[in-house]
Amino acid sequence: MKYMKPGVKIALLIGLTVMFQACIKTQTYPIIPSITYDDMVITTDTDQLGNIIDVGRLSIEFTDGDGDIGLRKSDTTGPYHPDSLYYYNLLLDYYEWNGSAWELVETATPYHGRIPYLTPEGKNKSISGLIYYDINITYVPSDTFRFDVRLVDRALHESNIVETPGIVIY
Repeated sequence: MKYMKPGVKIALLIGLTVMFQACIKTQTYPIIPSITYDDMVITTDTDQLGNIIDVGRLSIEFTDGDGDIGLRKSDTTGPYHPDSLYYYNLLLDYYEWNGSAWELVETATPYHGRIPYLTPEGKNKSISGLIYYDINITYVPSDTFRFDVRLVDRALHESNIVETPGIVIY
C-alpha cells in the first residue's frame, strides 16, 4: 500500500453494521464519531517479505450520525495531505510503562492508519460498526505498552479517546 509509512504493517478488515432506511428501526447518532474499545488480540503473522511478525489486532466499535467516516485513496490534498496529521483518520498515540506511570512516546514511524471510505448509500447516513486494525508490534521499543485511540471523520470531527489496556510482551 503506497500511502502507508514503512515499518507499520496495516491490514484493515472492517466489519460493519450499516443502518439503511430499509431497516426496521432507523438509528440516529450524533455527527461527532464515538468509539468504544472492544479488544486487542496479539497473534503472529507473516509480512510481505515472509518474515514472522507479532501483530496486535485492535478492534473498536464506532458510531457516526452523518456517516462521513473513511477516506478514499485519492484523498491526499488539503487536510488529508500526506504531511498532515489528518492524512490518517485512525490516530494512535503510543505509551510505555516507565515503572510507575504511562509515558507518551513519539516513535519514528507512527502507528496511525487510514480507514477506507464507509459512507452508506441512501438518505439515512447514520453508521455503526466494528473496525479491526492490525498493528505490527514486532519492534515496539518496550515490553509494556498501550495505545490511546481516536477516530476522525471527513469533517475533521475527532471522536472521544479510548485507551487500550496495557500490553505486556515477553
